[in-house]
Amino acid sequence: MLTPVQVAWLITASAALVGCASLINGTSQDVTITSDPPGTQVSILTRIDRFGLITEMNQMRTVSTPGLLRLPRAHSYRLLVEKSGYAPYEVSVPQRYSRWAYLDILAVLLDLMVINEMTGGLYAFDDVRVTLVPEAAGSTPPSP
Repeated sequence: MLTPVQVAWLITASAALVGCASLINGTSQDVTITSDPPGTQVSILTRIDRFGLITEMNQMRTVSTPGLLRLPRAHSYRLLVEKSGYAPYEVSVPQRYSRWAYLDILAVLLDLMVINEMTGGLYAFDDVRVTLVPEAAGSTPPSP
């Protein structure tokens, strides 16, 4: 059984950790986008929030590969990768828990990690690597 002093220390330590992941990890991340072939155009199609609500992006942010795309961590994304002569390709950029999220373990026990959840500080993205497939030349299928 914990003494009142131990409980007070636990609450104080937990309160000190609230928001640590957001402070250390930040609320956005530069995601490296590479492709084969290079020089493709990558646009954000949709943003998906933590409740699954999908928002169509009306302001197209585009980057040419290889390049960096700065994404707020509070959402997941769908990207469109395009290059003339190649079939367009859609790729997901899902959130994953950042290693800094584990600083909030005590805050989780006291249900105080709302700050990091809302700001996206709990999450990180993996870099994106896409290989495009050339569009078929002509309309006749190849003979066997």
